[in-house]
Amino acid sequence: MQTASQALERHGGCGYIEDWPLARLFRDAQVLPIGEGTTFILALDTLRSLRKENCQEAFFDFVAQKNKDLSVAQACAELRKALPAMLERPDQAAILPWCLQATRVMQATLLQQSAGDTRGRQVADYYLLRHFARDCQNLSPEYLSYACQHHLTLLANPF
Repeated sequence: MQTASQALERHGGCGYIEDWPLARLFRDAQVLPIGEGTTFILALDTLRSLRKENCQEAFFDFVAQKNKDLSVAQACAELRKALPAMLERPDQAAILPWCLQATRVMQATLLQQSAGDTRGRQVADYYLLRHFARDCQNLSPEYLSYACQHHLTLLANPF
């Protein structure tokens, strides 16, 4: 919610008009935290798909083929291990975290797959570092250089 609000402020009047997607994102940000709101309904729909259509095999196969990161592979293995118990006795408290982690795994996999240039690799590295606490020794040199320059800029101009 706070991020969407800051984005609106940074875009000024453009953030509030309906021609820009920020107004919709701000409205969605207000609704998403509500229990049994949009996010939880999507999690329940995912659970239904997992039960009726066995779509988990397509998910796990895609990640196994396209993922290049050990941390993402470990997270995917944890998802696979937790899935049978969740499908057998769905606990509402476990459905949403499982779906959110599956989303992060898929996002990381897609970012790695599409990282064809330096900027794409930097974005993928940042996402992996932020969401999977990846070891800094595995980061690309381009990202480390970018991160150091960005950090020094922030130290010189904090606001």
